[in-house]
Amino acid sequence: MNAPQQKRILEADEFVLRDAKGKVRARLKVGEGGPILKFSDSSENVRAQLAVGDESSVLQFHRADGKLQVAVGELQDASGLALYDANGKQRTMLVIAEQGPVLILKDAAEKLRVQLAVLEDQPFLELRGPEGNLQMMLGVIEEAPQFMLHDANGMLRVILTGSADNPGLAVHDENGKIRVWVTMGEDNATIALFDAQGKLLYSAP
Repeated sequence: MNAPQQKRILEADEFVLRDAKGKVRARLKVGEGGPILKFSDSSENVRAQLAVGDESSVLQFHRADGKLQVAVGELQDASGLALYDANGKQRTMLVIAEQGPVLILKDAAEKLRVQLAVLEDQPFLELRGPEGNLQMMLGVIEEAPQFMLHDANGMLRVILTGSADNPGLAVHDENGKIRVWVTMGEDNATIALFDAQGKLLYSAP
């Protein structure tokens, strides 16, 4: 009978794998935050990296020039995916948190331009200008659809609500004051006009 083989345990502070040309292709070590595993190409550029900490774990993919391209990670109660352009700028991010999923799209300056989310079962879509100011919002709040338009300064200018019982339209001036209000009831429609101080100028019926 063959003697049972003894288990072999290899311990070290760091493991390095090299190819036939002596190039480092993989490296495993324990850093200050936890274990890190790196994979490199034939030019020894790190192309993939996995890091695990006490409260998070992150998987990253890099271009040959070292710029980050993709990152996948989790942190406590949230997980996410981030995509980067050829310049290493983050352009897309998908996050799943306790409140719900959020999709974020950014421009070349990494400014938030589009956000789509379902938070606490309330869906909404936001569009923002070059400076990050909110320009448009479309959502469903307490089962009533709402459409909002903002000016270049982010000031709310138009609200359209689709409530089943009392749909309405409100138009605001540059100071946020309501100037026009239109609402539809079960039997009639109402329109009201206001001045800059909020004084009623006209209403019908």
